[in-house]
Amino acid sequence: MNTGNNKEILEMIAERLVFGKKEHGEEVPIDDTRDHLQDSLEEALDLAVYLAAKIIEIKRRESKWLIAKRKITMICSKLNKNRSTTKWKKWMNSLNIFTKKT
Repeated sequence: MNTGNNKEILEMIAERLVFGKKEHGEEVPIDDTRDHLQDSLEEALDLAVYLAAKIIEIKRRESKWLIAKRKITMICSKLNKNRSTTKWKKWMNSLNIFTKKT
């Protein structure tokens, strides 16, 4: 089993705790001075905003690749009517790497 992943995750959490202490001037209080549920719900909303922004960014990037692929394919089809060549297939497969859905 690869324990390197767990170590990396723990290091990231430790870094966030250090950052939080610097940012707020204290460690996470374990008492009634903060509403941890309210804080976590607000953080979850922030996360949803950031994830939505990332999804839009990915879709826009994919759209640019698909537009480029269509244009390149159209140009190449005009230049090379014989699409069954090995060279053509390899080239088209290399374009497909950039437009695959994950």
